[in-house]
Order: sequence, then C-alpha cells, then structure tokens
Amino acid sequence: MVLFIDNVNLVALQRNRVIERLKTFVEESLAPPVRMMVVSSEPRLAVRLPFTDDRAAVLAVLEQVAGESAGRLRRDRDRREILDWMEEVSRDARMDVLEFLQTAQVMVVKTQVQAQILAYVEQEADILEDSLTAIYGVLRMVGELEGRRILIHVSNGLPMTPGLDLLHEFQTVF
Repeated sequence: MVLFIDNVNLVALQRNRVIERLKTFVEESLAPPVRMMVVSSEPRLAVRLPFTDDRAAVLAVLEQVAGESAGRLRRDRDRREILDWMEEVSRDARMDVLEFLQTAQVMVVKTQVQAQILAYVEQEADILEDSLTAIYGVLRMVGELEGRRILIHVSNGLPMTPGLDLLHEFQTVF
C-alpha cells in the first residue's frame, strides 16, 4: 500500500485533517502481511518511507508531513485575485457601452487580465503534468511487486482542464 501525500495539490489545513484520518487508518490497518510506503510531492516525488510494516515509523512520517508547507493555497489565492479583478472590471457600468469597451484603457486591462490568466493556466498545466508523472512513476514502481497494490492519493484534486473557469469568466466580462 502506498500513501501518496501530494503536497503540491493540497491546502495545509485540509491535508492535516486528512492526515489525522490516515493515522487512524494506519493504526487500524497496518499489520503483517500489509506493508506501507509513504511518498510525497515536494514538488518532485520523494520516497519518505520505503515499504514497511512498522506502524510507528509510518505514523512518524505522517506527523512530519503534516508540519510541511502545502502549495495549493497560494495558487488558489492567485486564481481568486484574477477572478476579483475581472469582477471589479465587470461592475463598471460603462462595460455595457460598446464604445467604452474599445477604449485604450479597457484594451490594456483586457490584455493584462488575459496575460494573468495565461500565466496561471500554464502554471497549473505544468503542475498537473508533474503530478500525473509522479503518480505514474509510483504505479510503475509498485506494479512490479507481487500481491495486491493500493495507492492512496491525498490531494485537493487535480484539475481536468486547468483554468477553464477563468477563461469562461474572461469571455463573459470582455
């Protein structure tokens, strides 16, 4: 069994709540012949603990991981700032007037927002690719072992289409 703590795609508070549940799971489930391995993304894949049936060792590593930084919060904040910026622009009553939409000031703002969205989308796409590569690497590594293999991936989720909501909002505003 592999516990994959995806720090890059986690919010720290949610990660720590889930880790508390994982500790309970480990205490209840880890007994020979079951062996667990703990890996994390930081942002590259790191084996935190090779396969073991030592419950105390797994719990200690989970405690360690709970104290580390998580990357999702900053990216969520960046996304929120872009949405707030577009909301502020859309509240301008002049946005309904075609002539205003074609002014240099609006064109500059539109270009700036578009650049922010593209930078965000590129960053999210790169992170998604790295995350999927890491998951694939773990699956390949354990795929050669005998017996049952289980991967528990702990994250706030992976986007299917990074930034799509921002692109839709951009289209709505401009």
